[in-house]
Amino acid sequence: MDEEMKKIVEMLRPVFEKMDTNHDGKLSVDEIKAHVKALEGDLPEEKYGEMVESCNPSGSDITFDQVVEKMPDLIVKIMLFDAADKNGDKRIDLPEFKFIIKIILGDIIEDSQLEEMFKGIDANNDGLITLPELLNMEA
Repeated sequence: MDEEMKKIVEMLRPVFEKMDTNHDGKLSVDEIKAHVKALEGDLPEEKYGEMVESCNPSGSDITFDQVVEKMPDLIVKIMLFDAADKNGDKRIDLPEFKFIIKIILGDIIEDSQLEEMFKGIDANNDGLITLPELLNMEA
């Protein structure tokens, strides 16, 4: 595992543990759904099952190792959003966005590029990214 991936895994683990409300070491569809709703997000019902199946084809609950191995886009976006939202307001401002992206990418990206990325995700141009805005962006 390269250094960038290790940084991402370090950020995702506490979020996974927070999402795992019954503390069994696995995420169920219901736990994922509850976490998305707590972050003021929403997805079509079938997307929750697809997220789980993308990590575990049997469709049963998923472990952290399965998430790390498969890195499904939707789950990773949800978990990174939560990790970036340092003040817990269910919104990511530009400094929070820069902080999380700099951890992942280091100095290979300029602040001006980060600001453009942020503007591209912030669909309503209010200076904040919500989970629905992040989930609706093109991967």
